[in-house]
Amino acid sequence: KADVYFLMDSSVSMGPAIDGVRTSLADTIVPGIMAAIPDLEVGAGEFDHCPDQLNSAGDVGIHHLAGTTSDAMAVADAIATVTANGGPSEPYLQAMWLFATGDITLWPAMPPAAPACGADRIGYGCVRDSALPILVMIGDEPITQADNCKIKVTSLMVSDALNAIGAKL
Repeated sequence: KADVYFLMDSSVSMGPAIDGVRTSLADTIVPGIMAAIPDLEVGAGEFDHCPDQLNSAGDVGIHHLAGTTSDAMAVADAIATVTANGGPSEPYLQAMWLFATGDITLWPAMPPAAPACGADRIGYGCVRDSALPILVMIGDEPITQADNCKIKVTSLMVSDALNAIGAKL
């Protein structure tokens, strides 16, 4: 039993790759892992800029697209909405920490995961507490890219948060 959450960089630098990523996830990767792993749920999110420094109307910061579900079509539809925008400080560490904790208090203007996770769900990805959480990061920058975000999240904070929920990265 596993829950896989795809968290993708949707910054401008990913522009040339976004179409391929969306197509590969929707047509090959998600259906393939759903066929191979019994009792699997998948979900998706995106990130493009430090959530405390959004510069334009197109910036999403860290955005929850679809909580984990067995409905592959719902996840494919959510992934299809991703477009390249924002940057240049992509919040890789912040997004990983948020996936594990679901704690948006560092960024009060950021919306919670919607729809709200149920009582048996964990973190921003809404993974089942009875499943193995697997986070798949998709991007083109080092995870320390967001060093110039005002609100810092360290590698140790990310490691502790992922370990607390038993997640694999």
